[in-house]
Amino acid sequence: MNALSPEIKCEMYIESEGPLLAVYSRKWPLRGNMGMGYEFFAIPYNSPKILYKFSLEMYRELTQGPGAAPGSGYEYYNWFGCGGLAIPLLSIKGGTFFLTEDINTYFPDWPGNDLWAKHSVAACINATYGAAIKIIGNDPVIPIGYWHVVTRRWPWDQNTLGLPETAIWAGQIHIAGIPEGKLCWTGQPLENEPYAAERDITPRGTITLYQGFYSWLFNIEVLINRDVALSLKP
Repeated sequence: MNALSPEIKCEMYIESEGPLLAVYSRKWPLRGNMGMGYEFFAIPYNSPKILYKFSLEMYRELTQGPGAAPGSGYEYYNWFGCGGLAIPLLSIKGGTFFLTEDINTYFPDWPGNDLWAKHSVAACINATYGAAIKIIGNDPVIPIGYWHVVTRRWPWDQNTLGLPETAIWAGQIHIAGIPEGKLCWTGQPLENEPYAAERDITPRGTITLYQGFYSWLFNIEVLINRDVALSLKP
């Protein structure tokens, strides 16, 4: 969650402008001089769709494992129930449920549930308002394997650290991309996750991003006064 930290200074600029779309970029240093994060937003002038690319340039190894489990006493450090790595994180104000292209509906409280990332998934305010995301380019070394969906961020409406920015997250629901092989929280019972009904349950725990360059590409679509279920259909 490095990009969400208030002490991390991000640089945002216009990458390019063309006749059909503009590309906005953002970059920031990872903590401890671990590397750099890069975001690219290709935004068409007359379309509700956004092409979103996220890249990581790792200067040295970064290991990421599961976050704190329910009942551990450390839940605050696992804000979205998915540990400290989400690629990407899509949050919708006023959302109430999630919908996939096969018309399955989910509304899990913290710590959330994992869906198979082969699906398109929408965070919905209602049947005609929301935002949808799907993967169109997965990194071959660290692919996104799961969508972690959760309707509330820990600590919900509490503000235990007295940080004013925590109010930003009130009333939002979240979709987080989780790399294949990474566990979301310690002791997570994988057989209870929705994806277990569709694919093999493979071992999940800690992953390592080695020195190098990683990149993922997503299609995000804002849905306003449109049937969300129909919009998700291929």
